[in-house]
Amino acid sequence: MVTGEIAEITKLKIIKKIEELVKKYVPEDPTKIQNIELALVDLVWIENVVLQYGMSNPEILKQRTDIYADFLQRPLSLTLQDLVFKNPPTDQRLFSRGETANWEIFFNYTVRAIEKSIKPVLDQLITLATKCEYTQENLEDLSQKAKLMNQSVEYISEITRRLPAEEFMKFRKYYTTNTERNIGGPSALYSASFPTLDNLLQTQMPEQRYKDELLPQDIQGQNFYYATIEDLRKAQKIRETQGSLINLTLEDKELEKKFHEVFAQILGSMARFRGRHKGTVAKLVPEVMVNDKLSTGGITNVAQFLNDAFDKSKQSKTQYDQK
Repeated sequence: MVTGEIAEITKLKIIKKIEELVKKYVPEDPTKIQNIELALVDLVWIENVVLQYGMSNPEILKQRTDIYADFLQRPLSLTLQDLVFKNPPTDQRLFSRGETANWEIFFNYTVRAIEKSIKPVLDQLITLATKCEYTQENLEDLSQKAKLMNQSVEYISEITRRLPAEEFMKFRKYYTTNTERNIGGPSALYSASFPTLDNLLQTQMPEQRYKDELLPQDIQGQNFYYATIEDLRKAQKIRETQGSLINLTLEDKELEKKFHEVFAQILGSMARFRGRHKGTVAKLVPEVMVNDKLSTGGITNVAQFLNDAFDKSKQSKTQYDQK
């Protein structure tokens, strides 16, 4: 028997096993399972693995994925939210084994740490702008959270310094677009943290990723993770009604000056992070920086996207410093 025929028999056995497991452990009624969100993570995780090995997903798997995604009102694709935040730390769903699995865990942990270091700042900024409570107490609180955000630069630097490109590529290949559903895979493109901060603080906005019509994969923005689409829309409304917080004026000019110093610190962290992030992508996935190769998030102009975001952050920080 030729190798191709053996491979096809093996694939059929794998698909049959998947069908048996889905039928046994994933009931058609989502309410009959204890952790519905984790069950959906498992379903879309399996879909990505099956496609990566050149097979078609069995109907029962796609059907259960459809039912659970519809029940939870979320995308049919595997997202970075699934891998980083919904993935149980003590029972992680991993695409790799051995030493590569350790690097995959390191990557998931570090991405989660980046988001957690940024979220308190944007939450505080939204609250300040919404309630207009620019007090000394809130200034001190924001200042502490801005210092925490500096850690995001350290975390992205750790990924660049420590994660070997060849190890990263061993599990990144599973992040690819779901070709059966035509939906992009897990990607930091769908982190709402920096788009939210851009709306609140930038003098110039990066060109992509900030409007619903630029999210064809999921028009409701459900692909955003940790910082949510609600956070982004609150920030957009603040920008539309109040403008950037760079325009903040207070009766207490000394307090106003101190708030602007913290805003400048946050902008500096954003610029540094985006600069380091460019270096991370260039090291780990150099081909997407020079070619029109599709990113895991479904865009081809990765270098332009990263350069634009970095340049706008740097320009905003410079303009802020010149005020």
